[in-house]
Formats: sequence, C-alpha cells, structure tokens
Amino acid sequence: MESSNSSKGGNDKIYAEVKKILAILDEPNQRELESMLDDNLDGIMTKLRTEMPNTAEKDFRFITFLILGFDTKTIARMMGYNVSSVYTKRHNIKDRIAKLESKHQTLFSEFIS
Repeated sequence: MESSNSSKGGNDKIYAEVKKILAILDEPNQRELESMLDDNLDGIMTKLRTEMPNTAEKDFRFITFLILGFDTKTIARMMGYNVSSVYTKRHNIKDRIAKLESKHQTLFSEFIS
C-alpha cells in the first residue's frame, strides 16, 4: 500500500512539472520562452527577430518549437496544425532563413532543423 501512495506522490510531482512546462510554452509566455533560448543559445531569438522583422508572432512561436527540438506531431498538436502543414511551414521558414544575408546564418541553421 505504501508504494501506491509514493507512486501517486511521484505522479503528482511529474504532473506539476509538466504543467509548469506547458505554462511556459503557452502563447502568453512566448517572450519568456524566447528569453530562455536567448540566454542559452547566443541570443538566437533576438537575432532572428532583428533579421526577420516582418515575421508573424505565430511564426516565431513555431520557430521556438523547432529550436526546442519538438517533433512534427507535437508541433502540430500544440499549434493546431495538421502534420503536413508543419512540414510545409518548416520548409518555408528554413528557406526564408537560408535566403537571409546574415552573419548569424550558421547559428540559425544549426538550431532550426
């Protein structure tokens, strides 16, 4: 009986951590998420925003998920897209970034795959 209680406590902790992560990934916290990426990846989001000033907020959100390494199905679920749309959007964003004449090109292509 004790193991079931400790197991439940462990599940509660995991659930609380997942809720924290999901809250950070939520749209209102986009700038905080970008700040975390900037702190750990040489200012990547600030540089992208500077290099791509006419990019929609939803596209920057998509880019953050690419940088974080989420798979196609996960991105589709989080953003309400179908899987083929994620593939297309990823291709289009990578193409736009490849066409930038930026000194940060290597940084961008390293983390956006």
